[in-house]
Amino acid sequence: QLGAWAEVETVQKVVEALREVLPHLDTPLVFTNGDYNPINFLTDGQRVSGFVDFEGACFENPHIGFVKFLLWGQDDYGWGTGVKAGLVERYLYSQNISRREFSPLLLLRGLRHLILETSLEENDREWREHYLSILELALRELR
Repeated sequence: QLGAWAEVETVQKVVEALREVLPHLDTPLVFTNGDYNPINFLTDGQRVSGFVDFEGACFENPHIGFVKFLLWGQDDYGWGTGVKAGLVERYLYSQNISRREFSPLLLLRGLRHLILETSLEENDREWREHYLSILELALRELR
């Protein structure tokens, strides 16, 4: 349900774009914790020894978890560190995925976070504008 968001031009464009591209996505789903934040991976200094934060575990597109770095990359720890280190770009390069191919995932998860985590109220302006700018960038990259 889009509610009041249905009147926002960027949201309308995202919904239209998703209607076109989602039927063509056929990436096999994988089981994931859904949260690739580096602070969730435990290490002994040499190798990963464990991981935490599994409440969002599910089967999903293996690449969609990297969207969160772009959405939440304003912080100064896990997500922000991933953005500063170019983690998303490195991942996309290693998987031979273009930004254009990644854009539908960014649109899908970005729209979800916009609607569920912000409102059209003034007190949500900073995050709302951040999410909308990410969605607009993904729309441009999709073309």
